Amino acid sequence: MQPSLTSHTWIERRGLWLILATAFISRALVFTYIMHEPLKFYTYDSDEYDQRALNLLRYHVFAGQTQPPFTPDLIRTPTYPLFLAAIYAVVGHIPAIAVLVQIVLGSLTAGLTFVLAHLLDLPIPAGLLAALAVALDPVSALTSNRLLTETLFTTLLVTSLVLLVLYWRTSRWRWLLLSAAIIALSVLARPIAQFFPFMLWLLFAVAARQARWRALVTAGLVFAGLSLALINLWAYRNYRAAGSWTLSTISDTNLIYYRARAVLAEAQGLSQDEAWDRLKAHIEEVAAQRQMTPIEQYAFARTEALAIFARYPGLTVKMTLKGLGRLLTDPGYTIVCTLLDRYSTAFGCFPGKSTMNEPGVLGKAFGRFSDFTLVQQTALIWSTLLLGVVYVSAAVGTVHLARERHWLVLAVLFAVIIYFGGLASGAEANSRFRVTIFPCLAILSGVGLYVSFIWYAHLRQKTSWLYQPSLKPTTKDALP
Repeated sequence: MQPSLTSHTWIERRGLWLILATAFISRALVFTYIMHEPLKFYTYDSDEYDQRALNLLRYHVFAGQTQPPFTPDLIRTPTYPLFLAAIYAVVGHIPAIAVLVQIVLGSLTAGLTFVLAHLLDLPIPAGLLAALAVALDPVSALTSNRLLTETLFTTLLVTSLVLLVLYWRTSRWRWLLLSAAIIALSVLARPIAQFFPFMLWLLFAVAARQARWRALVTAGLVFAGLSLALINLWAYRNYRAAGSWTLSTISDTNLIYYRARAVLAEAQGLSQDEAWDRLKAHIEEVAAQRQMTPIEQYAFARTEALAIFARYPGLTVKMTLKGLGRLLTDPGYTIVCTLLDRYSTAFGCFPGKSTMNEPGVLGKAFGRFSDFTLVQQTALIWSTLLLGVVYVSAAVGTVHLARERHWLVLAVLFAVIIYFGGLASGAEANSRFRVTIFPCLAILSGVGLYVSFIWYAHLRQKTSWLYQPSLKPTTKDALP
């Protein structure tokens, strides 16, 4: 299935540069549209990353307080604050510059998507189509304009996959070791990825051929061991600082105040705000009675969340599936509504801490659509159409790759899609979490579109006599 590079030189070079320019321009247009209001670069969690970056620069501590005394922070992981701190060290505290760097990274991800597709021996046109989808994805473009981890994380993730596939092709250990280091860095940007090295380790068996099976399995153990060792350096730091071997306590917060809260609200007929307040009051009351430390309080919150899931298993599954549906199909309503509203700095479109889980939210969304500006409406319509094309063509691409027995390609792409799509499918799920899996969806889509074009060309060739009467076969010629 591998194409000839020489026959596609012009398409590869000019086409890729054009796609990279398109990716940058689409993201830069958003930047130009919102740069008049610096608060536009912030949303939920942004100020926490920003404050930790400033504390690293000013006081050389990783903490969330705005002024001394500082306590060791266990909520966030270090990669993204270090990324911001490195930028601020050069240009000063100018969040807009950090956003511009993210725009470059987001554009680079489109190019890395093409490289990954090519290293997986997919046709060059399929890789270019995949890169174009990433370049034109409105949710990816909008997310890169906010101080959030997704853009940096996705660039690191795709880079690590590129290096890993490069190792499988060349057997050069420097690519393996570099891939392990970068995947560890990505985990410390978004701790949801902490078990992903195990997924990648399993792929070594898929990549192995009979003659190299033992060597690749050994390499897989080295890859998993190195990445996990680097990741757990931060867990060791947290253990030394607070007595808890954990990467981050944010997962416990999400578990109780988003996932369990949504299940409780649905089960007891509460609003999301009421469920939030009830859980918060209960946890704080018990923590005060038992004189819990912060670490013990997080552990208690986790226990309470698991108890709610056990009490309402059906609703837990229902809310998880709703989250998955929102992650996959939401065209980016909330980020379009907030980021592209030039006259508002609100983080949400509707009142409430988690309005996407409130009853009747779809009716509210459709009702407000007519009040959006032309820019907002265009972004949502384009995002919806693009998603439709990507999913239909990705299904075609998946079937084609399975029929051609390209198991490694499918394993690499679906490892990312299943892992990050599955773990991010709680009540807190929204369209920005799709940014991480979109390059892999785009590669499947690129294959599907390419195959569809080939089928269409073959069909036109076989039926060309219908459009050219002089070439119509005689009855004798037409017989088998």
